[in-house]
Amino acid sequence: MICCYTLILWDFVTLISEEYRLIYRSRWNLIKFFYLFCRYYPLIVWPFFLWSWFLDHDFQTCHKIYLYHQASIIPLQMAPQCILLLRAWAFTGKNKYVLCLFAAIFASFVGIQAQAYATPTILDAPLFSLMGKTGCFRDVRGKGLEKTRQIGLTMLFGTFMDATAAIVVAGHCIRIRSTQGPLGQVFLKQGLAIFGTMLALDIVSSVLYLGARKNISTMAYTFTFVIPNIIACRSILKLRKRTSPTETHELRAASMLVRNAFSEDENSLEGSTELPITNQ
Repeated sequence: MICCYTLILWDFVTLISEEYRLIYRSRWNLIKFFYLFCRYYPLIVWPFFLWSWFLDHDFQTCHKIYLYHQASIIPLQMAPQCILLLRAWAFTGKNKYVLCLFAAIFASFVGIQAQAYATPTILDAPLFSLMGKTGCFRDVRGKGLEKTRQIGLTMLFGTFMDATAAIVVAGHCIRIRSTQGPLGQVFLKQGLAIFGTMLALDIVSSVLYLGARKNISTMAYTFTFVIPNIIACRSILKLRKRTSPTETHELRAASMLVRNAFSEDENSLEGSTELPITNQ
């Protein structure tokens, strides 16, 4: 758990200069909003998770806070998926049919998330009976198995969303043959790379969650909700690097404007010094 937060802080510190140049100074849109959300929401909410897991609480306290704890997890998985779907929709030229498809899929995803996380959770009562006070952990045995299956379903559905976005992007590139351009190639490669990475994470997490070894399921649970946010933020920065002019390009453009201006002035001066030809 602490390693996950360390990874979040490290990624934030190493990219802050690029964020200022490519994100903070840009105009507001949905991509910028979700980028900032993916960046700062984990930074804010993860200390709450550490407090609930690592500090000792009694059963009544955990019973009160655990619903908020579970509800706080929902945006960690939803925000990266929003970025992926928005990028795929924008790449298709904001096609209205693609928008309807993604909206229906995302609405289903929200419903599955609410069923899995925003419903009462059975805490590990025997653990509290034995220790009195401990961290807030849910029961992964007996009646708690149903909650485990629901969480595993959210990960499987996330895999389905990743696959759908990748297929839509690849199909659009093939249909209009846009992979010949550098932007199309970057977008397609990033989309496939993001899909492959998230697919691997979701498969591993789903296997651990739905498998027999419930004592290690939390490892996949935490990394599943940290790494996708980092991947989503880094993919936006990489794409904006390719579409935003660098300082070198801006200097070259300014030099070209100055050179053209001097050339026009020299041509006008040469034309004014020529004497008119008169008939004698």
